[in-house]
This record gives sequence, structure tokens and C-alpha cells, in this order.
Amino acid sequence: MLNKQNRLKKNKEFQYIFKRGESYFTKYLAVFFVKTKITPIKIGFNISSKIGNSVVRHKLKRIISERVRELLPNINKKYNYVIVCRMGIENLPNEKIRENVDYLLNKAGLIESI
Repeated sequence: MLNKQNRLKKNKEFQYIFKRGESYFTKYLAVFFVKTKITPIKIGFNISSKIGNSVVRHKLKRIISERVRELLPNINKKYNYVIVCRMGIENLPNEKIRENVDYLLNKAGLIESI
């Protein structure tokens, strides 16, 4: 789980990133990000209620959050992020989900190196 200081919580923060930010997509994930002057960086997760039940959604959030926490030292510090899960991700094994997170952040150019 991410530290409290690195979590996005307020709806208006999410909406700001969705409206003003850039985005990159893969089949199972999307990332929205917007430049910020505030440190430390903040990351939020969005998982639709159409994806499984609450147990499945919380499991996905824990897997993705843990991978992001591991990558945090390498993630670009100039942005705030929202990672969105898309339909079908609930059927992937944990390792594939982690690989998708890595691929998405690399594709967007948001991490220096893994």
C-alpha cells in the first residue's frame, strides 16, 4: 500500500487529472497524469464497479498499488497520476497485472528504468 502522503483521495483531484491531464492506454490499464509543483507525488486508483465484486476490485487495487510502491523511486516526480483498470484485467494472473503496470508506465515515459 502507498504511504498516505502519496495517495490521491479527493474527487476534485481525480476530476482535475481526468480533465486536464495527458493519458496513455493499454488493453487492461490506463494512466492519466498532470504536471504538479507540489511534492511528494500523488497517485490514485480507479476501478469500475463493473469489474468483478468488491473483493476482486480490492485485490486488483492492492496488486497495482504494491507494484507502484515498488516503482515509486523511479517514477517521474513532476506529475500526479491516476491509474484506471479496464474490463478484463480481473482475469489476469498477478504477474501479468504487474507486467501491464510496468509496460504502461514505460510506454508513457514516466519511469526512468526498471
